Amino acid sequence: MVTLPQLKTELILVTVICLSAIESLALSNPTRTRPGKDLSEFQDTFWRVTSLRGSHADVSNVVVEIQREDVVFTTPLCFSLYGFEYKPTGLEFSSSPSVYSNVSRKNWAHREIAKVFESDLQKTRSYQLSEDTLSFVSEDRKSLIVLQPLQQVGIENRRWRIAKYRADANQQTDKDGLIGARQTAEITFLNGGVYGSPTCGGWAGGYKLSGKQLTVNADVILAGFCPPDEWSESLTVVEAFRGELSIEEADDHILLDDKDGRARVWLVPFGLSPPVPSK
Repeated sequence: MVTLPQLKTELILVTVICLSAIESLALSNPTRTRPGKDLSEFQDTFWRVTSLRGSHADVSNVVVEIQREDVVFTTPLCFSLYGFEYKPTGLEFSSSPSVYSNVSRKNWAHREIAKVFESDLQKTRSYQLSEDTLSFVSEDRKSLIVLQPLQQVGIENRRWRIAKYRADANQQTDKDGLIGARQTAEITFLNGGVYGSPTCGGWAGGYKLSGKQLTVNADVILAGFCPPDEWSESLTVVEAFRGELSIEEADDHILLDDKDGRARVWLVPFGLSPPVPSK
C-alpha cells in the first residue's frame, strides 16, 4: 500500500522529470529564440561602427540599425539589409543582403567597407554588450564588429510612425488640415537615406537636413501587390513630404510645417498613438 508521503515523493519526481524533458526539448528546438541571443533586445536601435576586423578604412560615417529580424548597414552613399536568426550553432546572418544599393566606382571605398562588413557578419556567432559598446564576435570569441550607440536627437536615427498627414480638401480633416494615417505608415531618416513605408510600398530616396529645415527627395516604390486605396494613400503621404519643411519638436513628437506655416506631417515615435497637434 502506498503511503501519502510516498505518493507525494513520486509526484514530485514525475514533475521534475517532465519539466526537465520540456526544457530539453525547448533548448533543442532550432526555431526557439533565446533572450539575449537573437538581438531582439536591441530592436529599433541605431549604432555607429567604430571598427571592422579586416579593415583599416575610416568607418566614422557607417551607421547600423538593428531591426526585429534584420540589420541595416548604411553609409551616405549605400546601404544593405541582412536578415538574422538564432540557431543552435549561434547567431547567423543571411549569406547575402535582401536589399542592396550599389555605388559608383568613384565611391569604391564605400563598397569595400560594405564587403568587409558583410564578411564579418558571416563569421558572427554571438554578441557582447560591455557598458556602451556592442560587439559582434566569432565562434572563437574574436571581436569582429564594434558598435557604439547613436543618441536619438531630433528627427534622425529614430523610427517614426507617420501619425497624420495633410490630405486634400475633399477629405474630413482635423483643425490643422491633417488626417490620420494607417498603422503601416512609417519613416526613418538615417545617414541621408529615407526608409520605411508611406503606407504600402517602400520609401526610396534621401533627405537633406540643415538646422530645423528638412528637404525630402523621396518617392514610393512597389515590388508587389498593393490595394488601390493603400496605394492612393501612399502617394498622398509622399506628397505631404514634398518641398522644404520646418521641424517643430514637442516632447517626443515632431510636426513638419511648410513655408506658409501649414501643418504637413505629424510624426510620433514608432509604437505610440498620435496626440492631438497644437500650434
